[in-house]
Amino acid sequence: GTRNLKAPVPLDRSLFSRLTLSSARTFESEVEKCMSKGELLLAEGAGIPRYIYEERGPDIVRTLLRDGYRTFLGAYPVLGRILASTTLKWESSAKDLLARIEGDRNELEDLVGERLGRLVGLIPDLSDPNPQGFSVSVLRFESGAQVVYKPRGMALDRAFGGLLEWWNKGGGELDLRSPRLLDRGSYGWVEFVEPGEQPNGSARTRFSRRVGAILALLYALRATDVHAENFTRCGEYPVVLDLECLVNPVHRKFSSLLGRDEPGDPARHSVLSIGVLPRW
Repeated sequence: GTRNLKAPVPLDRSLFSRLTLSSARTFESEVEKCMSKGELLLAEGAGIPRYIYEERGPDIVRTLLRDGYRTFLGAYPVLGRILASTTLKWESSAKDLLARIEGDRNELEDLVGERLGRLVGLIPDLSDPNPQGFSVSVLRFESGAQVVYKPRGMALDRAFGGLLEWWNKGGGELDLRSPRLLDRGSYGWVEFVEPGEQPNGSARTRFSRRVGAILALLYALRATDVHAENFTRCGEYPVVLDLECLVNPVHRKFSSLLGRDEPGDPARHSVLSIGVLPRW
């Protein structure tokens, strides 16, 4: 898989991001309480001006935390529990991730076709954390190889890859491609797909026809949520990156079961519902 990726960050920055996401609104509320009445009037009902936050916000937060969070978390005990739980889950998931990298190193080298070397970069939190604190991450190794870590079973991905193999062996006009993967049961590793240049000429025509073939297969499987972050281009091959939304149920009203069709959004029952094609 791949997405629009930023530069690698230290692993502990992901913990900082998660704690910030959980506590930001509470800190903002406390900063507003500490502002003087005159400064609040400057906001004119539209919130505190940004420059006031930048000038006084850090000092106010330091004041709130001067006794080691005791008073602050005493006033917000539920937030304290959330922060503690988030930290413990992050610590456990980080240790497990590093252990899984080392435990699967030989298989990962087979997946990418080269020796990996040491881990030199990590781009974490490319998905929402699961209940155990794991999230999708991209790993970068000393050799330059990159691998996507997915904290879920890969059975659906393997099945879709098998479907594309069936298509390719069955005499489809153009072959299709899915990322190579390593299924480890409760988690898996996926080839990092580097987006290629825009194909030109006959290659662009083949790319468009492959998109049509992929759309037909996804439509047959009732796929949704295949938006821009879950779909990429690798040369003249379209590649689906996330397959969590296959085989979606069709909800019908009782009246439709009696043969009385009711007006609705026709796109719900067309290839537009998949997400690959634009809708205006």
